[in-house]
Amino acid sequence: MDFDPEITRAVPYTRLVEHHAATHPDEKYALLAPTDNSYSEPPSERAISWSQLNDATIRVAHLLNPLDSTGTPERPRRVIAILAVTDTVIYQTLHLAIVRSGNIPFPISPRNSAEAIAHLLKATDCHDVVINGGPAILSLLHAARALIPNPESFPLEYIPLPSAAAFFPHLFKGSSQSPPPHYPLPADPDDQEAIRLWIHSSGTTSLPKAIPATEQYVRFLINAPVIRDQSVHKLHAFMAAPPFHILGMILQLWVPIANGVTILLWDLAPENTPPPVTTPENTIQAITKFECDATCVVPAFLVQWARNKESVQALAKLGRVITGSGPMPDEVGEYLVESGVKLTTAYGGTEFSVPCALDYNHLRTPREWAWTEFAPEFPVRMNPQGDGTFELQLLAKDYFRPMVINTETPDGPGYNTKDLFVPHPHKHGLWKIVGRVDDQVTLATGEKINPNRIETAVLDSPLVMSAVVIGRGRNQAGLLIETVPGHQVPPGDDKALAAFRNSIWPIVEAINGQSPTFARIFKETIIPSNPDKPFPRTPKGSVPSKKAEQLYTDEIEAMYSAIDEAKGSVTATLPESESQYALEMWLTQILEELMQSQVDPEKDLFDQGADSLTATFLRLRIASALRESSEAPTSERARSVDPNIVFTHPTIVSLARHLHTLLNPNSYSSTTDPNGSSATTQTADSHVREMTALVNKYATGFASSSSTIPITPSARATKETVLITGTTGSLGSYLLAQAIQDKNVQFIWAINRAEKSGQSLPMRQHSSFEEKGLDTNLLHHEKLRLVEGNLSEPLLGLTEGLYRAIVNTTTVIIHNAWRLDFNLSLRSFESHIKGTRNLVDLSLESPQGASSILFVFISSIATLANSPSHGRAFPELPIDDPSISVGTGYGESKYVAEKILESAARETGLLTTSIRVGQLSGGSNGFWSATDWLPNLLQSSVQLGCFPNAQRLVSWVPLHKAATVVLDASLMRERRELHQTERPPQVLHLSHPRPTTWSEMMGSAAKALADDAGITLPIVPWSVWLAKLEVAAQSSDPQTIQRVPGIKLLSFYRSLNMDGVSSKSSKSLQEAGTTALETKRMESLSSTLKYLSPLARSEPSRWIEYWRSKGLFDHPAHHQQPGLLSLGLKSLPGGNLLLYIYSNYILYFVPSMFRGSSI
Repeated sequence: MDFDPEITRAVPYTRLVEHHAATHPDEKYALLAPTDNSYSEPPSERAISWSQLNDATIRVAHLLNPLDSTGTPERPRRVIAILAVTDTVIYQTLHLAIVRSGNIPFPISPRNSAEAIAHLLKATDCHDVVINGGPAILSLLHAARALIPNPESFPLEYIPLPSAAAFFPHLFKGSSQSPPPHYPLPADPDDQEAIRLWIHSSGTTSLPKAIPATEQYVRFLINAPVIRDQSVHKLHAFMAAPPFHILGMILQLWVPIANGVTILLWDLAPENTPPPVTTPENTIQAITKFECDATCVVPAFLVQWARNKESVQALAKLGRVITGSGPMPDEVGEYLVESGVKLTTAYGGTEFSVPCALDYNHLRTPREWAWTEFAPEFPVRMNPQGDGTFELQLLAKDYFRPMVINTETPDGPGYNTKDLFVPHPHKHGLWKIVGRVDDQVTLATGEKINPNRIETAVLDSPLVMSAVVIGRGRNQAGLLIETVPGHQVPPGDDKALAAFRNSIWPIVEAINGQSPTFARIFKETIIPSNPDKPFPRTPKGSVPSKKAEQLYTDEIEAMYSAIDEAKGSVTATLPESESQYALEMWLTQILEELMQSQVDPEKDLFDQGADSLTATFLRLRIASALRESSEAPTSERARSVDPNIVFTHPTIVSLARHLHTLLNPNSYSSTTDPNGSSATTQTADSHVREMTALVNKYATGFASSSSTIPITPSARATKETVLITGTTGSLGSYLLAQAIQDKNVQFIWAINRAEKSGQSLPMRQHSSFEEKGLDTNLLHHEKLRLVEGNLSEPLLGLTEGLYRAIVNTTTVIIHNAWRLDFNLSLRSFESHIKGTRNLVDLSLESPQGASSILFVFISSIATLANSPSHGRAFPELPIDDPSISVGTGYGESKYVAEKILESAARETGLLTTSIRVGQLSGGSNGFWSATDWLPNLLQSSVQLGCFPNAQRLVSWVPLHKAATVVLDASLMRERRELHQTERPPQVLHLSHPRPTTWSEMMGSAAKALADDAGITLPIVPWSVWLAKLEVAAQSSDPQTIQRVPGIKLLSFYRSLNMDGVSSKSSKSLQEAGTTALETKRMESLSSTLKYLSPLARSEPSRWIEYWRSKGLFDHPAHHQQPGLLSLGLKSLPGGNLLLYIYSNYILYFVPSMFRGSSI
């Protein structure tokens, strides 16, 4: 065939098939290989010529868009989707026929979920779908249509796929082979911005994105080097690519169109028979029988062929073997090249085509089969990542423009591929792909899975510490899961393995429901970690997936070889005897199984290594055993198992006593304990006694200060040296950033504990700054010293020299570090209390004396958990009655710390201030921990179908403003300017002096969700919202509990009493019924607080934008259907609230609305 590719370059896309039919009508577009492997010698040449292909497009164009009496298509241009399972040659001819009919083809993968298809149809305003493939395709399309809001306003026309005889009558005996009637060519061949087709992304990170391909883009692609280079080979075996994928379009349409070469495809399947499955076996047979010159296959085929000598010999006869769209094992590639296979790797993407060159040259020899050389026609930019890898970016230029622009580089706009490359060590210009910024997993089939969403979502399980999606080069994805301490699966224990898989399966099922078919995880492909083989960690604390896979090579191989195994689970039952002793033995047995260690029934469980996770599963075991009881009253009492049962009864003995009372309610009165005293009074009294004991232990015996000369604020040093603890936390990060920039601060000691994960403090601090939108360059400032220590240890866990340097230079201490867990009892905070005392002792060692140091302690409104309001705000004064602080161990421990500072000030002259912090809201970039109670409430509201209103005030202070207020008080900024000399107040409050109403805040949040996420819901009274949450809490469906996280905080929401009356003029009622805080003294020290503007209506929009970036509000809401309440939810005793701790975030049940996310 005398084919001139230069002429093709000038032909518009809509004219190319017509052009080839006119210039080379009898040349072959495709040869057809038999589908039943019945080859003759030589193989029969059933084929399709260019004229036959052109005729087929015209025939089908008449069916898709008939001509009117004037010879003009009846309908205007529209998008026509293809959702079909049919022969490749039919599929690609249909694509061309849609173009010929003047319409825009949109090939859609039938592997997409119904939700994804609905999204794609809406995104492209596509109302016409060509379908084929039997009931499965029709059912999928019906399901997609049902997901489109107001389907009556979005009509869909189902177009049956024409018969194969309508396309190619010459392939059927007895069919009319007369030329089709004339059909006009599309009218805008040279419009460079005209959309010629739609393509969609894989949709593994979120819903697939519809991407338009313009005339300019398609014409550029057809003339790209990777396609032009195919002209040297005349017969290409390209049947292995799916026709709806861009790789299929490139190989099966654009390579032959651009070069006039012939491709080998499968022949038509018999009527009512699905198209043949392309396998390594039938593909290599077709390549051999037809004596092909080249082929392109996914690595899985090459791996299979490499095991067969005859297959390798057949490949060696080819002029080129292209692979790509997935990782290729190095050892397989090397073996094939050594065997004479002319192997090369192609690289490309839907959004930017195929920018590589394939021909061998002086730079690329067969030995560089895995290395990519980018063609000069493509404006490539390599963005260094700082670790030896580079992210590929394709720039937008006059001559090339990626289909998607998603970044602005120093060299102009472009597309960030997120693909990571390394340069060849010796040959400049060669690059090797080594992974992705998002660590995408590519299966042997070439289908790509972004693991981030799966790995993040599975962390919803309290059993999972981290997870790695596996499956590179495999046909099926899997999950390698690092389990939390105390819940490992012993190797070889099949029963435990089955139980583990069953326990996380509901979460995995929920993930699968949002994933394409190929990205789903099978239960049998879940591998728990070996306790003797902890996952490796990067300096940032993340798990390097490839190293984790290497570590677990044996387990992964064993899993894939035993993929069909499945087993049952075990349930808990109550002991036969319900005596207290029997219950103690039963609880001990469960706990020793959960904790995998011996447990002392008399000692606090959390002191013995239990955590919130242990408490959660112990509580669930108890509730399950009560529920499974054959006695009706006992099973009913499962509803009475309080979510905090383990935290309020933290020893086996006390827990067994409580259960004995629950099982035998007639043994005790409802108002007295077994000894006859009031249970409430007894509990409060015991808390007070414990608090007082810790005050007596740590607030006495202070060493004498080395100096007793009082130093007034006006006499202090011009510049301060500040010690700040807990700078990697929320408030701490803002404190550190602002202190670095403060002209009155000359040096900063930032002390934080070491991480068990081994992640360095600089990396943790950097990550914290990044998350909050703070300038990470500040961390390199010469005035900052990051220090890892342990405040509860002697010398703060530091060397003697470093400790002395801190003692000798520090003038201000801001003690911000405190464990944030409202579930734990007071005794679990003793190490923090001891750390406070150690910092006081450090202050007293100052060579200038105690009065040269200002010690600022970040306390909490939680210290006022039991305070009666009496219609007025609580004053900025010490707490005289310890019962006021009875509530959570967190608040009680802060009370003890306040008392330590008060005693130190009284006995030594140390300058101390405790700042009780109220609710802090989002920071300057909207940062507000996504696990906090407010995002929990809003996310639940989206699923419940309404937002709650309340008659309460909102006195929240933005995080960055709170940090400024703290520094105002700590550095005595106002007093420096006024030359005031009195000692600082012992207590200050940090709460908004100008509260707004809950109604205003919720209205703004509702508007933001409507504007930003398209979620429009009514605002209803709090009691109505709570009733909906109560009903949802009766569900035993794990997906419901996941979608409605408020179920986990149900008792907390019950306790809020949010339907009372409140007004801006009265601070006697605060948000969620917490104590109002007087702020006059703090306002006198901080003009920031004094003149702080009320929360702006724009604030919730920034919070929601941040939460959406963390994946909140992604679950499809039920409110557009009858609603969650009408779904026939099953009863779940006690709401089955889950309480657990992530490595850095806490989900908890709390008795007050205060969530100290900042401290």
